[in-house]
Amino acid sequence: MQKVLVTIKTMIKNVMKKEPVLSIAVILAVISMFVVHPDDTYASYIDFRTLAILFCLMVIVAGMREIGVFDYIAQSLLNRVKSISLLLLINGDYK
Repeated sequence: MQKVLVTIKTMIKNVMKKEPVLSIAVILAVISMFVVHPDDTYASYIDFRTLAILFCLMVIVAGMREIGVFDYIAQSLLNRVKSISLLLLINGDYK
């Protein structure tokens, strides 16, 4: 049993290191539960349609990244650049 707890602790530490924003959001959500006590009306605040749309968008973007669509677009933009000034303009560092 203790070995399982150590493994779980290690997994939690790894996730916290790998996903700091998620970790902070979870910690703040737990803290907010003590400030504002949850009740049945909170379920009505969640817009599941928006969550579903965002999830589908994330799946589509992940699929496009997996097949290399964004790499192709970036490479085709870089192939069109003829000068360093244009490259800086595309990069956003142009001043």
